[in-house]
Amino acid sequence: MNLQNDIKAAKAVGSKDYDTAIEIYKGKVEENETDSFALSMLAHCYEWKKDMESAIEYANRVLGVVPTDFSMLLLAARYWSRQTDNDRTYHYACRALEHPPEPSPEIPQWNFWILKPLSVFPKFRNFEKKAKKDMARHEMKDKDNLKWAKEYKEWYEIKHGPGEEKSIH
Repeated sequence: MNLQNDIKAAKAVGSKDYDTAIEIYKGKVEENETDSFALSMLAHCYEWKKDMESAIEYANRVLGVVPTDFSMLLLAARYWSRQTDNDRTYHYACRALEHPPEPSPEIPQWNFWILKPLSVFPKFRNFEKKAKKDMARHEMKDKDNLKWAKEYKEWYEIKHGPGEEKSIH
């Protein structure tokens, strides 16, 4: 897949045109069926479209390639929670807690210095502020997801006892 399609897919996601993004990411998966980024984007696109059956299908494929993928573990935990399958929810919540996301790296300041001349164009004004705001929002979402997983684990263990996870297979 070329850079042009990557940009087209990113724009489609940004404009909530998930069908276009899905088409592009499916093309990437046809080229490489273990492309974890394309698979996870498919899972997210389906999740955003509210097609949770397809979302969990792709989340499971990602977890087959990268078993510690935090966002896919959380997607699976929330899916099984909606299905009221407490054992599976507990399993995925515990795995997510064992593999929390890495903190986002700081964007090097020199990147913003390079882009500063572009601020004459409205699209690039306040780019640094927007980038930092997006990163903070992403980190807050991760913190909320970790809190949810921890609370679910605690609830489950009060109800079923600690370490009594049942087989989910």
